Parts: sequence; structure tokens; C-alpha cells
Amino acid sequence: MASPWGVRSEELNFSSPLQFAKWLVEPFPLTQQANFEVEEFRKYGISLCYVLWSCLIEDLNSVYTNHLDANSGHPSLSDLQEPLLGDFVVYVDAACKDLRSAAGIITTNSNSALVEAFSVALQAKSPLEAEAWALLHAVHRCVRLGRHNVNFVLDCQSLVYGIKQRKTPDWKMAAVFELLLDGLDRIPLASVSWIPRSRNEIAHRLAKWSFNSSLFGFFTAEELAPLVAF
Repeated sequence: MASPWGVRSEELNFSSPLQFAKWLVEPFPLTQQANFEVEEFRKYGISLCYVLWSCLIEDLNSVYTNHLDANSGHPSLSDLQEPLLGDFVVYVDAACKDLRSAAGIITTNSNSALVEAFSVALQAKSPLEAEAWALLHAVHRCVRLGRHNVNFVLDCQSLVYGIKQRKTPDWKMAAVFELLLDGLDRIPLASVSWIPRSRNEIAHRLAKWSFNSSLFGFFTAEELAPLVAF
């Protein structure tokens, strides 16, 4: 099938991606045709490549996540879902839309009593990056207060697995991931655990409420009562 510019895919033959990219910028011999809208063609071609690349990355991330099981040699969900032990258990979640995000962070003690709860406004390019920034805020809070034996829990499986392997799950968030590893290394007996969303509802509701209301900061148990129960 011919394109609006008269380009037939079966007639295209490139030896490398670089050759194809150069052709998109200067599509010879199409540029020799009368009334050929070269700028419009370039915009279309580059936009199409961007969409295809984004779909490829999304599919790869999906495959990466779906293969975190025992059959692939990676940790299963039961392996990642560790008992919530520690002097402090910090629940972390993020709510996001477009480039705007909010972190919900709730700290409990070993008796599951509320220690503190706060939310932070974030800017992130993806939900995964938002989760990483949310966890980083929680980690830095514990570093400042000198807390140790802290168990950070979240429902983002790929981020938890990446931390355990000390390998970023997405190269686009490598910078925040390195800060995250550095912060965790500064907390004695720090651990990161995966839990299902149903067990992380308290942090999820706080993040969502702060995102929708644009209210951020520290909150008391009384202020959070309509949202969560401890």
C-alpha cells in the first residue's frame, strides 16, 4: 500500500538504522519530485519512529516485569513479598498524571502504630520514576532522623527487584536510582520489600488524596482518619 507521499515499503532497503535515519532527513529521490512536502514528511517519519520506539520500550518493560518468576530464574512474588519486619515500616506509593505526581509516605513502628505521615509533590516522566522519587523522599527522611532497621515497602514490583539487583529497571531514571541506592546504603539494616496494592492502601490513598487536593506536608492520625485506618 502506498503512503500519502507515494512511498512503498517494499521498495525500501536499508543496510542499517543509521542509513534509514539519514534517509528520513533527506529522502532522496523523493525530494526531486515536484510539490513534495519534505518538512511534513520528516515530521511524520520522525514522529512514527518515536511512537514505534516508545511501544518497543513499553513492551520490553512489560516482558521484564512479567518474567519475574521462578521459571525465569528471577524472584517470584512470594520471594519479593517479605515479612514486614523492622523497627520502622515505611509504606510508600505515588500517584501521577502527565508530569505531575505526588508521594504518600506513612511510617509505622514495630507494633504497627503510626509514627508519621507526609506527602510530597513530585515531577516525574513515568509512574516508575514517580515511585522511585517517592521512595527517595522516604529514604532521605530516615537518613536525616538517623533511623535504622527500616523496612521500606511498596507495591512497585520492578523497582523493588531493581533495588535488590542494584540495577535500574529503566535507564531513563538512572540518576534517581543511583541516589536511591546511595541513600539506602546510608541506613543501617535498611531493606526494601514488595507488597500487593491491597496491603499498601494507606500510602496509596494518601498519595491520591494529596494529588487531587494539592495539599502536601505532614499529617496527624486525626487528619488522615477519613482516608486510612491504623
